[in-house]
Amino acid sequence: MNMEFSEIDNQFAKTKQHLQNSNSFGTEVESYLTNALLIIIYATYEVKLKNIINEYLKNKFSGNYINSFFTPYIENLVKRLKTSEIINNILGKLGPGFVERFKQKISGIDQNVTAYNNIIINRHKIAHGEGSNITFFELEDSYPKSLKIIEAIDETIV
Repeated sequence: MNMEFSEIDNQFAKTKQHLQNSNSFGTEVESYLTNALLIIIYATYEVKLKNIINEYLKNKFSGNYINSFFTPYIENLVKRLKTSEIINNILGKLGPGFVERFKQKISGIDQNVTAYNNIIINRHKIAHGEGSNITFFELEDSYPKSLKIIEAIDETIV
């Protein structure tokens, strides 16, 4: 499976074009726009993860049970998206087989795991008022690598 989010791709293209046209690389403008991209990516990942989990649960449980118990629980779980938290707080709750499948899928792709976690960590820094020091080019490099982790989650929770 090849995970793609065209809205994020469009935002990257527009941001890069603006930074080039305004000669804003290395400025505060780059930082603000990169932070905005981090927030958009994180929000997209959060929604995707909720959808993956909800789809799995819909196939396992009745609608009433999902709405009354799982949906509010999932809302809290997906606020923590680092790979270690996904393993412990989501996959571990679904069962040990999910943890093992996910670990196998991300085994050997440490660069992708690091890229994914850097996006999540930098977004958390922004949300908690610390600010992020990731550059546009670093994020542009990390984003496609991070998609492999979303793909691995999707393929794990089948």
